[in-house]
Amino acid sequence: MKHRNYCDLCPELCESRKRICWGEEHGGRVGHNPRILVVAEAPGNEENDSGRTLIGASGQEARDHLNINGLSRHGVWLTNLCLCHPEGNRDPHRDEILACAEAHLIPKILELQPRLIITMGRLSTRFFLGDVPMELVHGIPRPVNVLGFETTVLPSYHPAAGMHSPEQMILFHVDMKAAGDTFKGKIEPHPPTDEWKGREVYREAKTPTDVRFALEGEDWYVPGVVAVDTEWAREKPWCLSFSVVPGKAWVVDAASGSALEALGVSLASRGVRTAIHNSLYDIPVLAQMGIEPARIDDTMVMAYLLQSEPQGLKPLAFRHLGMEMSAYQEMVGARTREMALDYLETVASLEWPDPEPVLEWRKGEPHVRQPQNITRKVSRLLTQIAEGQDVDPWSRWRKMDGTEQVVDLLGPLREADLSDIPRAEAIHYSARDADATIRLYPLLMGRIKSMGLEDTFRRDMRAVPMVVDMMANGMPVSLQAFKRLSQYFQEWMDTIAKSMQKMVGHHLQGQAISPLSYPQMSRLIYDVLRLPEKGGRFRAKKGGNKSTANDILSRYLGLHPIVAKIIEWRQYQKLKTSYADTIPKKIESDGRVRTTLRITRVATGRLSSSDPNLMAQPVRSEEGRMVRDCYEAEEGNVLVSGDYAQVEMRVAASESKDPKMLRIFHEGLDIHSMTASDMFGVPVSDLDEMKHRYPAKRVGFGILNLISAQGLQRELAVSRAGDWTVADCEDMIQSWFQIYSGIAAYMKRNGEMAKRRGYVRDCWGRIRYIPGIRSTNKWIRIEAERQAGNAPIQMGAQGVIKEAMGQLVPVYRPWDGEVRPLIQIHDDIVWEMAEPLIPVVIPEIKAVMESVGPKGFQVPLDVDFKVGKKWGSMKSWTPTL
Repeated sequence: MKHRNYCDLCPELCESRKRICWGEEHGGRVGHNPRILVVAEAPGNEENDSGRTLIGASGQEARDHLNINGLSRHGVWLTNLCLCHPEGNRDPHRDEILACAEAHLIPKILELQPRLIITMGRLSTRFFLGDVPMELVHGIPRPVNVLGFETTVLPSYHPAAGMHSPEQMILFHVDMKAAGDTFKGKIEPHPPTDEWKGREVYREAKTPTDVRFALEGEDWYVPGVVAVDTEWAREKPWCLSFSVVPGKAWVVDAASGSALEALGVSLASRGVRTAIHNSLYDIPVLAQMGIEPARIDDTMVMAYLLQSEPQGLKPLAFRHLGMEMSAYQEMVGARTREMALDYLETVASLEWPDPEPVLEWRKGEPHVRQPQNITRKVSRLLTQIAEGQDVDPWSRWRKMDGTEQVVDLLGPLREADLSDIPRAEAIHYSARDADATIRLYPLLMGRIKSMGLEDTFRRDMRAVPMVVDMMANGMPVSLQAFKRLSQYFQEWMDTIAKSMQKMVGHHLQGQAISPLSYPQMSRLIYDVLRLPEKGGRFRAKKGGNKSTANDILSRYLGLHPIVAKIIEWRQYQKLKTSYADTIPKKIESDGRVRTTLRITRVATGRLSSSDPNLMAQPVRSEEGRMVRDCYEAEEGNVLVSGDYAQVEMRVAASESKDPKMLRIFHEGLDIHSMTASDMFGVPVSDLDEMKHRYPAKRVGFGILNLISAQGLQRELAVSRAGDWTVADCEDMIQSWFQIYSGIAAYMKRNGEMAKRRGYVRDCWGRIRYIPGIRSTNKWIRIEAERQAGNAPIQMGAQGVIKEAMGQLVPVYRPWDGEVRPLIQIHDDIVWEMAEPLIPVVIPEIKAVMESVGPKGFQVPLDVDFKVGKKWGSMKSWTPTL
């Protein structure tokens, strides 16, 4: 078919494009009619310059995987949903997509009549399948009719997403493999179907007899496995659901004490495994209902370990079982809106006093503003709703200022929950989660076993009880200490700002200096002082703006004293806003701060923390330690830190069998001192802590965590460990690898393993996919090789800590709250315990932590303990002889 060499259907695209990318054939024989059609979204910059399709970095990835999966030999036509480049790489508009598809894409499909259409990206997928989430449909082939022509569409993530995210690249690889298997006939072109649809039996179990009938009257789908889910409403447990066979589930009300007790007896049996999706949420809710399962298997953890699966229960159930499940907001959203309207009508019907005037400053002048009466705000909102505007009354009220007086009188506007909707709907919603979990369990567990991940899964699950306890215990906090620290940081910021004003104020035309102001700092650094012309390097942001980010400014340190002042002021500002002013807002009524921990977020197996992120509390600087000193044990208690000494290095030594490192650990020598002595050519007795040992320590830890020379320089600068250049840091990294050449060889072997298998495996059996290892992009490959080199070390170290966490649960729980785990950070477990218990409990914890190396571990594990009232001021503890 001959294409027109011009198209004027879309005015904006005619302006932004250079050339029309009509599409081209990839693979196949000369004259061969392509049997596969790839439809990406829109041309990028490279395609726009050349007029060719999928030739940029992500396009090369796509072509490479068409080759890898055997699709190219059948002929592939490459095209885009929109044939012209949108300015700024924006998404094509809907009218542009429809115009281009009608004029070009659909005729091309009818001409080629491809057996398989691969849609790369969200927009292309939605054009063929409607408004569907990629998470639900990617990699699943399905039949589609295009104007009477029957073909198969396989949705795929776009490789461009994977260029910046290894997790997304894994999914792209999975999708392309599915495309190859579909074309070869290994996968049937239809989505999974729900075989129980319309035949589900979901009912309430109100008595112990009902529970026993549910458990004993069925042939269990998986012997010994009961799937359980919980629901929360009105600030307390509302119900739980359980299932032992597909298509059937029972719901027990939280008020049905005897029925809950009967179920609890069964789940407490060692012969029963309780399958839960997201056990960190459900375990505490079950505990409030008096249920403590003996053994728990978390299907979310299974999906996390497999790495190519969504972690949400609903997308998992749809992808594997064809189960369509309502989102929580779908269930309660309409009722929330009704309740919000009733609440707002009540507010509008009452008289409210005008709020107090507010004094504001505008352009340096005082101005008194009179806030609107709440009645006027609410009336305007109700009018908008009555006029049919798309307005969410609940969220608008939550964002509205001046609602305090209303809440004081009427109470807060409550979001609807399951207790507010018809009970039959709530029962169906709750039961369906347990039903989905019991169906998914054997599928996911089968894959866990087939990949050799069962031991890893069991280890993660054994750590879960301690993680649950950490979230329940929270960190003890001194509110007054945080208030004093906030004031201290502000005083330093004011002092630094005054110094900066004296230093450069004459360049600012009378303005007050503002280190957070990008325009002001950019003008000062680049236009007034012209520091890039005096040395260093310069990097521009998009649009040509000159960056004033700290990592860029650090390149100009030494060229003008204002640079150091800007960075110092910002460091204090971050400490104040991120910690001193934020943490106090999170303190609960018992004086503790509780975080949300996750065990399914970090690829290496580490825990993560959020809201607030207690793992990110600063430590290396003196000011960072001041922040930690605001965490203070309760009266009569102390904080205890049990920190694995160089656990990642010990894992590296054991796995690499580097003779020098093995000798150091077996002889009980200080590895950082020995490294510094070799690195700087100074006898151990003459080492200076900050000049020699500390930099060597940071190099060693940094290498095992993929640090760059620039990153090492920043770490040393923050710690005030001397003035090191990027070149100095690069030399130190190279010197470290020369000293421990066995580590370098081991990391290289890991890279080679990743190239062969696509993943690496640690000493415990955990795997991590390295999708970029076969990338066509040189820099992605180099980064992937670095990840492959160190991932088994990081994963192995975390395996040590998780094994210890699991074994420590029966050690601390018998102390009935007098010994409480608080948080696990990096290689450290932090505890709070009654002070008299120190000489009794610490030796028990130490014995467990030092005995948990994997089979064949080559070096001893060593745990250092510190004790103190405040987190930042703990002192080393050794037993009294």
